[in-house]
Amino acid sequence: MTSVSAAFGRSSPRTSRLAARLPLHRLGLTVLALLASYALALAVRTPTAIIAAALATLLFLSAAVLLRRIAGVTGPRPVPRWYSPSALFVVAAVFLGRGALDSWSAGAAAGVATLLTIAPGALLAASETPLRQAVRRGQSDGIVLLRTEALDAARTVEALALDGLDTVVSGKVVDQVQPLDESHLRNLRWFAGALAHGLDSSLGRAMAKLSAAGNLTDVTRHPDQGISGSVDRHPTRIGRPAWLGLEPVNSPWEVIGVEVDGRPLGYITVADALRAGAAEQITTLRSSGLDVVLVEVPSPRVDAVAEQAGIVTVLSDVPAGAAVVSPRAPSAPLLLGPAGQDIRVEQAEIVSAAKALELLRSTDRDQRRSIRIALGWHGVAAALAAAGLLACWSAAAVAVLGTGVLWAVARASR
Repeated sequence: MTSVSAAFGRSSPRTSRLAARLPLHRLGLTVLALLASYALALAVRTPTAIIAAALATLLFLSAAVLLRRIAGVTGPRPVPRWYSPSALFVVAAVFLGRGALDSWSAGAAAGVATLLTIAPGALLAASETPLRQAVRRGQSDGIVLLRTEALDAARTVEALALDGLDTVVSGKVVDQVQPLDESHLRNLRWFAGALAHGLDSSLGRAMAKLSAAGNLTDVTRHPDQGISGSVDRHPTRIGRPAWLGLEPVNSPWEVIGVEVDGRPLGYITVADALRAGAAEQITTLRSSGLDVVLVEVPSPRVDAVAEQAGIVTVLSDVPAGAAVVSPRAPSAPLLLGPAGQDIRVEQAEIVSAAKALELLRSTDRDQRRSIRIALGWHGVAAALAAAGLLACWSAAAVAVLGTGVLWAVARASR
């Protein structure tokens, strides 16, 4: 990142802090051109040129500090590499050409007027404003953009790796209730749901929705087996079918046997519940060309969750180059690119990750479109100034107007 202190050697801590706030990436030569305009204006002793040069510098520094402070995002900006040397070359050519044809005073005035139109106020507004919009849009979804490298990473990423089932599922849900005798369906739901109120787990919470708690007594938990107790004075057990003497059931989900008064009543199948909107977001990501991968040890349960969510690929390890959504990394649950902490999401799950990727990609598109408009604005204004159609004061007005217009255009982008 180019900074003022880098151009002039060592600096004080205060200067370093100020330079860190200035988005001067690839704009170092433009800064030098602004400072060179002072020497140019003083050499020809043109008061208007001196004032105009001061206005150009003030415009540039004010826009840089204000926009960077508002956006609060660090990192380089996609300003074209050719912009700074081209700006310096154009200003020098205008000064020498107009000076040789008319006078050096006229050349200095035209050169400074051209510099005013090239001073990158509009370019900064076009680059920084979409970032501010992204910060504001991400707040409601718990998305925090930290560095601009995330925009490049989101544009180039080809796979999204979901690290573990927790990124896709939000808990448990009763999938099936299978009584051994249809006449026992009501009792099966009542006693199993009532006893499940004494089981503090996602499985227990899912089954507890089958009925009210009832009168529970003598609740005992049996590790790796199940739970027993009395429901309205009826001895009840729920747990592994083999523990209750029931035949095993082939299912990728968790099958719970139910016994009341020493008599088996049937089975309750508890499945993993997908997060709200997970399947839709995965479909959208895949249709946009992004490969969504579930990183988990393969098993029938994992395969069933992947099928529900619309995930085709299940791997044991994270593929190289993929963006990673991981609840195991709370400080940076969404990892993009080599920087690792370019963006954070509040919840490490597929819905937030999909929103974050879409936010980054739309911000990148808006930023690049705004920059193209800004470059066109600077080019037209500089051509008018070089032709002598814009004096220093009118060039300053055009520079201020261009900054405002590009800020409004970038702010209106969604």
